[in-house]
Amino acid sequence: MRSHRASATSAQSAERSELPPSASPGSVGYLGEESMMLQNPRALQPDDETEAETAEFYAKALLSTGAVTLPSQMLVAALTDAYFEHIHLHQPLVDRSDFERFQSPLLVHCVCMLASAYGHRRGGVSQLSAAKKYYLKAKLLLATEHERNKLVVLKALCLMTCRSMIEPTVICLDSLWHWLGAASRYAIHMGLHKEATYRGNQDAGTRRRMWWHLFNQDKLVSFCYGRPQMIHVHDTDVQPLSQSDFPEEHPDNNIFIERTKLCMIFGQLADGRYNPNLSYGDIVPIGQAYETWLCELPAELTLQHADSKPYRRVVSELHILYYACLLIYQLSLMKVEPVSSSARATFEECVQTASHLIRVFEEIHYRNDVLYMAPINAWFCYLAGVVQIRARATFSGQGGRFDDNLEVVRIVLQELSATVPSSALVLGNLKRAELSGGTLPGQYSAQSANPPADGLINSEANNEQNMTAESVAGPDGRRSTSNILSGLGEGMDSSSLLWPASLIADGSVTFDFGDVFVDQIFQYQ
Repeated sequence: MRSHRASATSAQSAERSELPPSASPGSVGYLGEESMMLQNPRALQPDDETEAETAEFYAKALLSTGAVTLPSQMLVAALTDAYFEHIHLHQPLVDRSDFERFQSPLLVHCVCMLASAYGHRRGGVSQLSAAKKYYLKAKLLLATEHERNKLVVLKALCLMTCRSMIEPTVICLDSLWHWLGAASRYAIHMGLHKEATYRGNQDAGTRRRMWWHLFNQDKLVSFCYGRPQMIHVHDTDVQPLSQSDFPEEHPDNNIFIERTKLCMIFGQLADGRYNPNLSYGDIVPIGQAYETWLCELPAELTLQHADSKPYRRVVSELHILYYACLLIYQLSLMKVEPVSSSARATFEECVQTASHLIRVFEEIHYRNDVLYMAPINAWFCYLAGVVQIRARATFSGQGGRFDDNLEVVRIVLQELSATVPSSALVLGNLKRAELSGGTLPGQYSAQSANPPADGLINSEANNEQNMTAESVAGPDGRRSTSNILSGLGEGMDSSSLLWPASLIADGSVTFDFGDVFVDQIFQYQ
């Protein structure tokens, strides 16, 4: 073991000596033109005594934990293959070449963490337990700045944003939210938000893929968690992805390219989420953009049919993202529909879209592929399930169809709980929503631990006849829940309702988990 560590250290020393100036430890981060801080080519020399103490402290920590020791080559090869088979097409953050000449302990542990968390149990160890072992080592290597190649560090940070080791309700530095923030800031520090930094760079394609990965994750996670975005379209001028941004041109590269196009459209919804003046005319073009995306989708990525294309989970996941984005768009449209009859028609479209979404999940379940799906799919599945619950209460004569769909949702979420920590939380929320009888928020609030003083217990105004244009959008274009539910204070916004927090998080934790849309679904009848 000692000789293996020594050889790895020697190899890493050689790797460090080959680093280009831009990746060296003393390289200067991006500073905008408006910054008052001038880049001084003569970097300040660090205090030798302080540096030595820090290095000794880090060395002891790494040695005692074995963080720099690599798993067996056989295991690394197996998990690396699993990453490229199941994860890489949707999140192409590393290439095969990253593991050929030199294996960075940081990068190896990150890839092993991701690959271990997907699929079925190996050797009797749960997926999350296996992944946690590699996660802790990667986290320590990042904290001690053991890896000196800045591009490798960013790759590792991006890999850390691909899943969470803990439920999103827990406030800590192990959350996906934390790693996404760290990776995004690190990328901006490297100037990856500006197209000028890519010109003439031999790693431009890799950098562009990482930037757009962070952009995609930011849009999806901010909506899923109901939190503000960290990356805004107007802050970046990076060119869209193309085949030239990959090591080799291949039709499968289009999966990530098309995924990014979807997230760019989705980002327009995210930008308008906190806009009090958002209008019907602002949202409609987003739906047209989704139609264009679907029409222009490469033939090999269209959703398969039994008599034409073979099943591919990665293609199915792309369409799950499409249906989820379309569903969120339709729910957003309901907030600003000009007339109540339009809102009803849009809700019927929501139900249809959610049903399509569930059908794709169902096929993945039949193929025994649920455990290879990305964690964000748990939220998509939950959102489709909430729509089914609302539809079952609204269209009482079709209850059987919605019951079947809800059973699929429950099965998928139950399977995902083995690999996605938040799935159990989401499944519990779905069960509580079902127990409410589909008349939320009124009945649920009456039964919850929250006092009924919020007025939700009396929701007779929440019916189809009383849904006027003003009751949907409010006089200023916002959804004013005081117009929909009786007993609420004048002008109270949906963010102040206690129901979403009590439904989404157990106990007394106030946690925003995409409440805007869940709240909107249950306000419609």
